[in-house]
Amino acid sequence: MDSIADLLLLYGVVVLFGWAFAVQAGLPAPAIPMLVGAGALAGGGRMNLALAIAAAMAATLCADALWYALGRSLGNRALGIVCRFSLDPDSLIRDAKERFLLHRVRYLILAKFLPGLNPLASGLAGWSASA
Repeated sequence: MDSIADLLLLYGVVVLFGWAFAVQAGLPAPAIPMLVGAGALAGGGRMNLALAIAAAMAATLCADALWYALGRSLGNRALGIVCRFSLDPDSLIRDAKERFLLHRVRYLILAKFLPGLNPLASGLAGWSASA
């Protein structure tokens, strides 16, 4: 197995789902090469484009639902997991809560486009629903 394209070619949608889930769950992995590879394979007729898009969207929704559930059930402990590598996790969580409560929907939308912020935003959404 030489490249990501070979991995995608052999296991297709399952790899795409797993990779997208891992990225959206907070793993520091690059999503763009996998998505571009899936698009190239779909353009060449070697992967079903609709299935690839559905797999990536389902993985994103599953990761968000996981962090939402963790935020709802564990509250600050779940947010502490996300902020574990911060220099001052307590102030980061406090500031994130304040910003989330102030902006809510805009915060969730913006978090989709900023690496590493998505799990925090989903967890905050769960936390605010339980508070």
